Amino acid sequence: MPKLHLKIDAGFTVKSLKIAAAEVAKQLNDVDPFAAPRAINLCLMIEGQMVGFGIGRSEIVAGSIAATAAGETVKIDCQGVFVIDIRPQYVPVFLDPKSTWRITGITYRVEDKDRIAPMDKALKGLTEDQDSTYNEYLKITETRTHFRVAVQTAKKAKDLNSAVV
Repeated sequence: MPKLHLKIDAGFTVKSLKIAAAEVAKQLNDVDPFAAPRAINLCLMIEGQMVGFGIGRSEIVAGSIAATAAGETVKIDCQGVFVIDIRPQYVPVFLDPKSTWRITGITYRVEDKDRIAPMDKALKGLTEDQDSTYNEYLKITETRTHFRVAVQTAKKAKDLNSAVV
């Protein structure tokens, strides 16, 4: 699979955690290469479908991901250039500057199981938007809130303007 690069500068909070916020922050800040993967969940929208990626410490080329606990929430600051393995059929959309990217939350571990904590609040670099879809089964219109993030992409990290964020 091709390895492509992306640059992000965003901050957000998550809550509704199954374990203490301090433990989730510790997991996200852990630099142990053998620890279970913890990541920021990033989605690329392709023809109305989401293609998901996890970006964490093992994908950092330059910059950082920092997590701090604040009561029952975790504040996440992500500034950096990351390398992503991507399927060949998605390369053109990945590299298209008009593509829509979303951050949906984080993945963390509880008792050897992956858990997902959804986004709570956008702090920087994210734009909130909503879309509505009609649920045929429930016969209702559902409105969902999404958080778009500005992402720069390139085949090589050096091709991103000011590569170190």
